[in-house]
Amino acid sequence: MYDIAYLMKGKLKKQILSLLEKPKTATMLGKEIKKHRSGISRILLELEKRKLISCKNPNDNMHRFYQITKKGKNLLERMKEFE
Repeated sequence: MYDIAYLMKGKLKKQILSLLEKPKTATMLGKEIKKHRSGISRILLELEKRKLISCKNPNDNMHRFYQITKKGKNLLERMKEFE
């Protein structure tokens, strides 16, 4: 329930989570939703801490690819009940 409230507070967090069905970098997401990469990166780190996304190549400091986790997918499904 806490994660649902966390995502409902910020539309951008939910939008980013829903765009990560396929692995993407912060730069790719920024271009897609027309936001600066630094803000996207901050949100990606928050989502990763909550285990809603995972980094596919954590040792690459330049082009990290992120993808939604099973927990993240389940959370998006549960959020539909609140919309």
